[in-house]
Amino acid sequence: MEFILPYFLALLLLISCSYVHSRKPADADSDWGYISVRPDTNTFWWLYNYQGENPNPPLVLWLQGGPGGSGAGFGNFAEIGPLDVNLQPRNTTWLKEASLLFIDNPVGTGFSYVTNDNAYAKSVDQIAEDLVEFFRQFFKAKPELQSSPFYVFSESYGGKMTAAFGVHMWKAIQKGKIVCKFSGVAMGDSWVHPEIIVESWGRYLYSTSFVDSNGLDVVDESAKAISNAIAAGNWTGATALWDASEDIVAGVTGGVDWYNILNPIATHGQRLHASRRTAKLSRRIKNPVLKRLYQRHMAVHQNDALDVLMNGPIRKKLGIIPTNVTWGGQSADVFTNQEEEFMKPVTDSVDYLLKKTTNLKVVVYNGQLDLICDTMGVEAWVQTLAWPGLPSFNSAKRSQLALSDTGNLVGYKKTYKNFYFYWMLRGGHMLPADQGEASLLMLGDIINTSH
Repeated sequence: MEFILPYFLALLLLISCSYVHSRKPADADSDWGYISVRPDTNTFWWLYNYQGENPNPPLVLWLQGGPGGSGAGFGNFAEIGPLDVNLQPRNTTWLKEASLLFIDNPVGTGFSYVTNDNAYAKSVDQIAEDLVEFFRQFFKAKPELQSSPFYVFSESYGGKMTAAFGVHMWKAIQKGKIVCKFSGVAMGDSWVHPEIIVESWGRYLYSTSFVDSNGLDVVDESAKAISNAIAAGNWTGATALWDASEDIVAGVTGGVDWYNILNPIATHGQRLHASRRTAKLSRRIKNPVLKRLYQRHMAVHQNDALDVLMNGPIRKKLGIIPTNVTWGGQSADVFTNQEEEFMKPVTDSVDYLLKKTTNLKVVVYNGQLDLICDTMGVEAWVQTLAWPGLPSFNSAKRSQLALSDTGNLVGYKKTYKNFYFYWMLRGGHMLPADQGEASLLMLGDIINTSH
């Protein structure tokens, strides 16, 4: 509690002010601003400085999924930041181990915004290039962070972005365009190879009793249709069939939760009701397929409580958000501009990082209760890697992760050279939200372990 008390007091002080034009001295432990990575783009970032005893703490970047989910909002207040959505101190904040950087990415996410509709990123490579340009400017402006071990942690579509960004960032560093101590990428419950992941849904649902053999056949058939579209190079069609497959899963299971299978069964309408913001923003999406996908996967990132917080006291606290910009206001456009990218894999990027780097940790971690990016599917895409070290990784022995105070087993890990895989128990897609202590333990294990 003492560790995060300065952030709590500073936030209360700033929220109590009638008007905040810029940061106050009481909030010196955090910093925020905008960086333009291309014409007509404005990327919002929020940095929390580590306050512990480590003289050279790591810098952890958090990339949210969606696409269009706000790291500065959801990742910060719902998962790993110093305060929760009720502005109460979080005992499992990752700030205990590292400085935290949240970027509302891609441009148009959260408090980030574009001033021209043509400026939205339309590919994962464009997102990666934007992040490289962001860090070219960021590390130049903050040279004191250039020597900090720099890690990228992510979730869902954020993991897909992380794999591509890792390659672009590594190349930029090798060319001398960026100076930093790039130390690792961690892809959590990540949409790295969508086709393989979707193919695993039926088996996962069958193994957890959500479908019988008849339901398994129906789900598997829907996955085959996606594979056929991908084989034909029809990426838009594959996205439409992904939506259809999710509808089928919802039908045969009665509404299983995509992000934690043990959450209460609910209909699409019931979940959307918890995010009036998402329901309202989705009206601007004309394509019914993209509208359903946006509603299904963005409602959790833009729930009503978080929307009220971010567009109320947090917006007031920050003091730099343009009057015509609202938190999440452009998220629907961010989402729809990825239509051609949704079902494309980025396993080649993971392969590149494993083959070309030796000092960069390449980490995959997954929550046991996640469906959308279930562990079966994630393990399956790992087995498609062309990395020469894969056979040795497969034969390596798993070790256990247990909490030091209780001895409770919370996960397993396996490593070979610079590749790490973590199986995390009793957690879903949003692992830090479901299992805060276990996630903090995993973070420490990753950033404090040498290979």
